Amino acid sequence: MRFSVVIPLHRVTPEFEGALSALGQLDHDDYEVLIVTDQPVAVPVGDRCRFVVTGSPVDTSPAEKRDAALASVTGDVIAYLDDDASPPPDWLRVAEEAFADPGIGAIGGPGMTPPGSGIRERAGGAVYESPLGSGPLAYRFTPRAKRVVNDYPAYNLFVRTAAVRAINGWGSTFYGGEDTVFCRRLAEAGVLVHYEPQLVVFHHRRAVFGPHMRQVHNVGRHRGNFMRFGDPSSRSPAFVVAPAVVVVSIAWIVRAVFGRSHRRRLLLGAAAVAVAAACPDPAPRVRAVFPLALLAHHVAYTWGLITGFLSREMTR
Repeated sequence: MRFSVVIPLHRVTPEFEGALSALGQLDHDDYEVLIVTDQPVAVPVGDRCRFVVTGSPVDTSPAEKRDAALASVTGDVIAYLDDDASPPPDWLRVAEEAFADPGIGAIGGPGMTPPGSGIRERAGGAVYESPLGSGPLAYRFTPRAKRVVNDYPAYNLFVRTAAVRAINGWGSTFYGGEDTVFCRRLAEAGVLVHYEPQLVVFHHRRAVFGPHMRQVHNVGRHRGNFMRFGDPSSRSPAFVVAPAVVVVSIAWIVRAVFGRSHRRRLLLGAAAVAVAAACPDPAPRVRAVFPLALLAHHVAYTWGLITGFLSREMTR
């Protein structure tokens, strides 16, 4: 089985260079790497890598870049990878074993926090990897039980090339949320994503608080936008429970901090300790910042969700 790894490149970063290095160490004999840019870039790459240049004078979205690569793909399966995600050596071998079942058209795996990340990045990763942060979607960020899903992020997503061509590619300009549109179109064609916990990549995290909150706000904004305009996969209770909990929690925290009840303050302190103890990262410094990072995460997502839902039109 031949794989075509497609990477939409926003800009050259140390994380991208790390991804290139990891791709050169894959223990598979038959794969190519297509790096899609809007303008030529001077980056040394291995023999298996090719550049696809859109020629666009403006920054195109990841979905548009992935579509630009489709005509150049020669593999049986397209492996979509973000430009800041590094796969381990067995990545394609694990995928090939999953695709041995001819009934499987797409697979996805977790994007884990890279080893050696800084404290702020690890704190952001801990929020994603915890059920307190991602709820029932925590499997996207750390290995969980196998399952079949109708929506999966594109940082580690494999789809049979024939299935991608059958739906004419990604077909959107969204930057954030484009994978929801793509997976919905796959599902309408009868292709669901099989989650494989061993199909791991190491996906770099945004540092808490500012960069992480901006990223999460963007995710929430697109989810709210999709809810308003009828996307069925965006109307799951999983996407609205967290905002409701956030509103109630903030009201309670404000009363505990500014009210006169010492009992509420004690309960707030005990809750913070309990949340810190539930942090999936054992490092004391990560656990110390985890409760505040978790609250900031949900506030940013909720604000984005409300903003997107109140928008009068679909926004990129």
